Order: sequence, then structure tokens, then C-alpha cells
Amino acid sequence: MKRKDAARFERELKARGVYKPFVSKDGDILAVESYPLTVYVGAETVDPEQGPFQPLKLSDCSLPREGREPVVREGRLYLGQSAAQIIAAMLLAEFPTAHARALAQDSAWLKDAKAPGLVRLGGIDHVLE
Repeated sequence: MKRKDAARFERELKARGVYKPFVSKDGDILAVESYPLTVYVGAETVDPEQGPFQPLKLSDCSLPREGREPVVREGRLYLGQSAAQIIAAMLLAEFPTAHARALAQDSAWLKDAKAPGLVRLGGIDHVLE
């Protein structure tokens, strides 16, 4: 996937209401991020009964901070289905609770931070100089 294809896909997701989507590809895995959620689209496989599909896995990076499994939901993208529609539906269904949880965790972390130059942005610690 070229960057211009990823940008087109990001625009399509944004038009469907996804908050700041970012699309990247690593090998056969396509990742669609909308902090704190990420949808991973795997390589195409074939189910003998239902035909070709791509496995989908929705993960939430705020769940491991609470000691829970990051995978929220799994699904399949079948041949002929709109990838943007299915992925946007997965992200929009989980986004309100996941985003609220991540913001609460970041706020709690900032209150507990001892160093005045330490900042958490998007779940990543940064030192300001």
C-alpha cells in the first residue's frame, strides 16, 4: 500500500466519523489506528464454507494498563464487503468508552507525576527540556 492509498483510506474513514485515523502497513498486516484503538487486518485466508476473508482484530491500548487483555473484538472482512464501512463500524462502536478510559488514565498519571518536565501524550511518556 502506497502512502497516497493510505491517505485516501484515512479520508474515507474520517468521512465515516472515525477520529483521527492513521493507516499503516507492515508486511501483510494493515493497521488502522484511532487512539486508543487499533484495528489489525490480516492476510487473506479461505474458509471452506464461507470463502475468502481477512481476519480483523480490534485492540485497545488502555486495557493492558488495567491488567486486561488488549483484544476487544475479532471479526472477518469478506470479499466484496466495504473495508472502510466494517472498520469504521468497529472503531465507532468501541471509541467512546475506550477514549474516556484512556483520558482518565492519562489524567490520573499526570496527577501522580513527580517530575514537572514529564508529560504523557497519546499514552507515551515524554521528557520536556
